[in-house]
Amino acid sequence: MIITTQSGAVRLQSGKTSMFIDPQSRRFSSADVVVNTVYPPAIDAEGGSGGGAFWIEHAGEYEIKGIRIRGWQVGAEEDRESIVYLIAFENINFAVLGSIDILPPEAVEHMQDIDISIVSPAGSGEKLAKLL
Repeated sequence: MIITTQSGAVRLQSGKTSMFIDPQSRRFSSADVVVNTVYPPAIDAEGGSGGGAFWIEHAGEYEIKGIRIRGWQVGAEEDRESIVYLIAFENINFAVLGSIDILPPEAVEHMQDIDISIVSPAGSGEKLAKLL
């Protein structure tokens, strides 16, 4: 597993399978999955060089190329959803805490087996990052 940051995004890669979290540019053409936690998104899923990347920006359950992703809405303000994503990729469990400032108790119950927490640099999680 390779974890890097690229242009404000977090990239997870194992072999030829990769995903981006919160890309700030359209340079994610090699990704299989893109998870967006920022509203409004820095870029849109349409018309970019995203190739065949599967774009996720809402709560739900997804499985793409062996990557399992579960998202829970943990709040909403005006027209913005706050979502916590749990990602299982190569036997490593990630929590992606994007545009949230607090971690609600209902999200904590789903996070018992987390190996790595990612507070997206593109999100508004400054308060949350200080708590972690």
